[in-house]
Parts: sequence; C-alpha cells; structure tokens
Amino acid sequence: MGRKSLEAQRKEEILAAFERCIRTYGLDASLEQIADEANVKRSLIRHYIGNRDVLVDELIVRITGEVLEQVRTMGDGIPDSELLGQTLDYLFRTDSAEDSTDRLLLQALMTAQNRYPLAKQSLQALFTEIVSLLAGDLMRLFPGRDATAYHETAYSILCLSFGNESMLRLGLAPAYNLAARQHAQQLIDRLKG
Repeated sequence: MGRKSLEAQRKEEILAAFERCIRTYGLDASLEQIADEANVKRSLIRHYIGNRDVLVDELIVRITGEVLEQVRTMGDGIPDSELLGQTLDYLFRTDSAEDSTDRLLLQALMTAQNRYPLAKQSLQALFTEIVSLLAGDLMRLFPGRDATAYHETAYSILCLSFGNESMLRLGLAPAYNLAARQHAQQLIDRLKG
C-alpha cells in the first residue's frame, strides 16, 4: 500500500481545519483563520485547494459524502425490530455539540446555499436520498400504504429532526428533543394502521 501523497495529506489537513473553524467562526471563516488552524501559510491553501469558492465546494463534497455514508450504513447489522429506534436515536440524538459536528456543518451549508450553488445541489441530493432510504425502510416494515404516505412521513421526520436541532442550538430545554422524537414516533405509528 502506497503512502498518502503530500498533496492529499495537506488537502485533508486544510479541510479538517476549515471544519473546526466553522464551529467558531461559521462558514465565513477567513483564509487566515483556516491557515492558522491548519498550521500552514495561507498561500498553501491556494496551492493545494484553490480559492475560497473551491475550498467551500471541496468541503461541501466532503461533508455531504460523509453524512450520506453514515446514513447508508446506519442500519447495517441491525435487526428490523430495532431499525427505526436506531434511526430516531440518530436523528434526535442528545450528544454534545462536539459529537454532532456533521449537523452543525450541514446547517452552515444550508444557510449558505444561495451563495454556493453546489451546497444547494448537494444538500438537495443528500436530503432526497435520506428521505428515500427512510421511506424504503418504512415501506418494508409497514407494507400496504400508498407510496406517498411513506415519503411524506420520512420527509416530515427529517424536517422535525433538523428544525429540532436548530432550536436546541439556541439553548432551548433538552426536554424538547424528547418531545420531537416522540412526535416522530407518532408519525411512524400512523403508518402501522
């Protein structure tokens, strides 16, 4: 197995630093802040990645790819009887902000979708696939409904999850997370008939 090239390593370091900067400064973190966090000169960001727009596009591809991989493999090895519980645990998790960086990064991209067309396209594709995957699980577990009902339920659960996450970041009581999760479960229970 060959060694990772210096270019790939530097690119990884810069993108990881950009992710960390988003926690503190948001998506508008300056190239200087990112360079400081990556412990490189600003000129190396341009050398290894390119201008700010290319840097953001690279981060978009990275984040949406990572989240999609998590979602695609989330149910691997989980019995059907536990699948929806695990899914709701993932969507309405109560871990620290440190552990939910992917959500923070997705929300940062959502706020910037008008400035970065790739963000909008990538998020649309990501959320469409998440809805389709969840709808497919619902269809398999609770057959006999109209296909629209599964997709509407999956979409509603996703919206509830992301709205809830945004509200919790404002410092609202964590008890609201439990209430949001319970409402998502009620949406699922309606499919049971």
